[in-house]
Amino acid sequence: MNAFTKQRDSTAIMVVVVPLLILALGYLVFGGNTNNSQQQDKHDAGKYSTSVYFNQVVDVYANVADAITQMQFIESYWPNWSNSDVAELAKQTMIIETSYAKIASISPPDDLTSIHQEVLSAFILFRDAMPMYRKAIDSRDTALRTESMNMILRAGEELTAITNKFE
Repeated sequence: MNAFTKQRDSTAIMVVVVPLLILALGYLVFGGNTNNSQQQDKHDAGKYSTSVYFNQVVDVYANVADAITQMQFIESYWPNWSNSDVAELAKQTMIIETSYAKIASISPPDDLTSIHQEVLSAFILFRDAMPMYRKAIDSRDTALRTESMNMILRAGEELTAITNKFE
C-alpha cells in the first residue's frame, strides 16, 4: 500500500460529501422553501436574485467537485503516473485554487451579503489547500497531503452548513 492510498477514508468521504452538497445546493435553488413561518436563522430561497446568485455559486462549485474527482482518480494509480498525469493533476488543483476568485467576483443580492462572506470563507479553504497539496505530492509528504485534504473537507462542511440555513 503506497502512502497516498492510506488516505482513502478521508477522500472517500469527499466523494460522498461533494455530490451531496451539489444536490443540496440544487434543492436550495430549485426547491426553495415557501413556508412563511420560518425560524429566524433560516433564509427564503424563493427570490429570483437569490436563485441567480446560488446558480452562479453552484456552477463554480461543480467545477471544484469535478476537479476533486479527477484528482482522486489520478491519485488512485500512483506511483504509475506519466508526465501528462502530473500535468493533469496540477491543472485540476489550479481549477480548485482559482475558484475563490470566481466566487469573489459574484455580486450577491443585498440580503445575502453575510451568506456570501461565509461562502467566500469556504472557498478560501479550497484556495489555500491547493499549494499545500501540490507541495505534498511533489515531496510525497503524507502529513501535508492529509492537512490539505482536511481543509477541503472543512470547506465542504462549511458549504453544507450554509445550505442547511435554507432548508
